[in-house]
Amino acid sequence: MILNRNILCGLIAVAIFVPASSAMSGEFSYNTLGVGYSSVNYDSHSGALAGLDLSGSFEVGSNVAITAAYGKGDGTLDAVEVTSTTGGVGLTLHTPIAPGTDVGLNLSFIQMDLEISHPFFGIASVSDSGNQISFGIRHLVSDTLEIGASYSHLSLGDSGSSSGMGINGRFYTSENVSLAVGYSQPDNDISVVSFGVRWTFDSARTIAPGGY
Repeated sequence: MILNRNILCGLIAVAIFVPASSAMSGEFSYNTLGVGYSSVNYDSHSGALAGLDLSGSFEVGSNVAITAAYGKGDGTLDAVEVTSTTGGVGLTLHTPIAPGTDVGLNLSFIQMDLEISHPFFGIASVSDSGNQISFGIRHLVSDTLEIGASYSHLSLGDSGSSSGMGINGRFYTSENVSLAVGYSQPDNDISVVSFGVRWTFDSARTIAPGGY
């Protein structure tokens, strides 16, 4: 049983993350915790994948943050049942380029473990690891609304590599809580729709939080 590269990329998309941030006093803070849900669909395969993830970010300097994520996903593709566990740790470099606008670069190491169950060939396990580099931009449209875009390149060990883009929007219900929706294409025939909620652990703010 072999899952081709774009299926593996879709499984990564269930749990992988982009650097999280929030605005404080006109700048951006990276002390956050988020929970998300993603649905992955393929043009060249029947079935779909879905999963939940937990992600966080912690500031270690004025322009540096450590990020981490853990996710579980499952689904059925071409009569093959797949369950995935994905984890990642990364480092983000970020800087403002205009009032209410920030750019960031994230490099993450990713580890993925799969369990594949085929109706005729039984159960097999697959593990792979690699790295992902992402560049993102975010902009505060108003005190409660932010939009963002990102480009990512994933290199996943023996499974090959892929590149894709994503867009997202985020609505802030309060200083410390925000709701997000996003759409991305981590490979040519993969589409991912995601939803999430995020908590921010900074106190004083003069404008609403934001992220990408």
